[in-house]
Order: sequence, then structure tokens, then C-alpha cells
Amino acid sequence: MSQPSRLAVLLAFVAFPLLEIGVLIRVGQAIGFWRLALLVVVTAILGTLVIRRVGMAMFSQTLDGLEKGRTGLEPVLDGFLQVIAGMLLIFPGLISDVIGISLLVPPVRKALISSGLFKVFGGGVFTSSAAQRDAWGTTRPTERPPHDAASDTESGVTIEGEYERVSEETVRKQQSLKTGRPTRSP
Repeated sequence: MSQPSRLAVLLAFVAFPLLEIGVLIRVGQAIGFWRLALLVVVTAILGTLVIRRVGMAMFSQTLDGLEKGRTGLEPVLDGFLQVIAGMLLIFPGLISDVIGISLLVPPVRKALISSGLFKVFGGGVFTSSAAQRDAWGTTRPTERPPHDAASDTESGVTIEGEYERVSEETVRKQQSLKTGRPTRSP
């Protein structure tokens, strides 16, 4: 991140709370302290309810999508924006409340997702391939035996499991411990 960018982010983090405080003071003078306090508490409760509802719904929708073979990011991003909306509603401040409430409107969320906003922040398509990591974390492609691709898709059988590579010497040592007889290395 360049120096001007860091300065802009720092100024935003300083200016936003000051702006929130200024708006709270003005609105408090206009509608009264108790009404403002009630408004802040109600929006915080609303934010908590939104996060609870969306969190569980997003989790179950993601699992359903994975079970059905869908891997689209759109439902996840939609849920993410709703959680952000809930967090903004929890923060005391009217500007953050207005932004949070606007993020609860489905067309606004859809427009943000389709605008490519998340690509600016490093979002994109996640791809994965069959790979193996060695002891130093280096990724190597795994070797797959040749097979008939049609048979995999027709049967629909997936076998999952874990394995650990061991040397022949380790296997011999384990066998000698089980049998009680020492084995010799060839």
C-alpha cells in the first residue's frame, strides 16, 4: 500500500467517527436525547437479530449449495453483505445505521455484488486442483492413474480418505514390534 493510500485510510478512520458524533449531536438536539438513545438501542437490537438470522441461514444455504454441486459466490457475498449490515446497525451512529439499513435492501446488495465491488478488494474466483504438499509446504501436482472418465461420472461414487506415506523401513519396524521378532534390512 502506498503512502498516500495509507494516509487516506487513516483520515477516513479518524473522520468517520467524528462525523458520526457530529450527526448524533445534531439529531439529539433536534429530537431529544431519549428518543435518540431509543433509536440507537433499537437499531443495535435489529443488527443483532440480522446477524443471528443471516449467519445461520447463510451457513445452511452454503451447505445445501455444496451438497447440490453449486459453488457460486453470489449467495455467500449476499450473506456477507447482510452480516456487514447487521454490524453497521450495531455500531452507535446514524450514518452507519443508514448504510446498514440500505444494505438490507436486496436490490442494493445485488447491485453491489454485480458491480464487481468485491473484485476491487481481491475477490474473485477460487480454483483448486489436486495437489500434494511436501514437508516444506511446496505444492506438487498429484499423479493420477489413467482411467475412464465416463465411469466416474456415471457411478457417482466418491471415496474420501486420508493417507500417510511411510518408508518400507518404518513398516518393517512396526511389524517387528507387533510380532516381537526383529527384522533385518535388506
